[in-house]
Amino acid sequence: MSKTPSAFALTVVSMPVFKAASIGEGELTRNGAIALTFLSSMMFATSYVAIKLGVERNNPFLFEAVVIGIGGLIAILYALIRGSFTLQVFRRWEIWAAMAVGAISISLEFVGMTMTNASKGALIIGSTIVFVAPMSAFLLGERLDRAGIFGITVGIVGLISLTTGWDISKLLEGEFLGDMMLIGSAASGALIWILTKKALQHLSHDQWIFGVYSVYPIPLILFSLITVDNFAISLESLPLILYVSVLCTSVPSLLWAKGLTKISATTSATIVLSESVFGTILGCLVLGETLDFSGLIGATMIFAAIYVVSRSEKLPEEIDTTENSWDSRRRSATRLNI
Repeated sequence: MSKTPSAFALTVVSMPVFKAASIGEGELTRNGAIALTFLSSMMFATSYVAIKLGVERNNPFLFEAVVIGIGGLIAILYALIRGSFTLQVFRRWEIWAAMAVGAISISLEFVGMTMTNASKGALIIGSTIVFVAPMSAFLLGERLDRAGIFGITVGIVGLISLTTGWDISKLLEGEFLGDMMLIGSAASGALIWILTKKALQHLSHDQWIFGVYSVYPIPLILFSLITVDNFAISLESLPLILYVSVLCTSVPSLLWAKGLTKISATTSATIVLSESVFGTILGCLVLGETLDFSGLIGATMIFAAIYVVSRSEKLPEEIDTTENSWDSRRRSATRLNI
């Protein structure tokens, strides 16, 4: 039996999730935003299993470009249905900055992962919160108290336990240049949280996602032409591409951006630490991988960190966002002051 989802299964699974993303902005509470971010993290995590089921045989940059491109089309369709579609979003500088930063981040990750071991790579990439916290404090005015700092520390220690099993020798393997590239990728990825938070003061969550996903494939296609000889996608991977595009890209991205309208960038990034946990659990359930005691301890610490940080969150003075008032203006999207 094929492990890839049918179109009917995708429709059945995605419909209630799209409904969750369509909650009226005035109805979304902070706890609801945390729940949406958790759900998006779980959905992002399923991409790990999809990749292990056969995505590796494709040109990685082209595969990512196709996935993001389809994800962008889905986000555009969602915006059209919602009545928020407007080409004016492409006048926002954050859209183009996110394209450039995202291209840098994924390029550094792809190259860096070939120069270090998987455990260290997963740890470095997963530690984006280390960069999000100070960036959000400096650039967004978000405040983090001692409990929040403690929670982030617990989360990072939990990530170390989950990814390395406390086999410190894994952290000593690999090359320094590769590690620096991955650190650069994590730092670049952290900027996406900052750019998203700033953009949501002017755009609704679906405008931001369809805007970024519409332009993001451009550098990826260029990279695929320059760096990889095989400019092709395997036909056998099409069901996986559809799955990753819908349930690992467009839908969770919409949920994540929606949640970010009500919680801080630091809390959002801390919750997304759970992606590593969900990915490990799915690997055990679907691929028969094992989770040892140190992995269980690490997963527990990550969830504890999420609880502590989300409870200690201190936002700056109330900031008006387009998302907060979008429902009252969705019939006049073209008149946005952007």
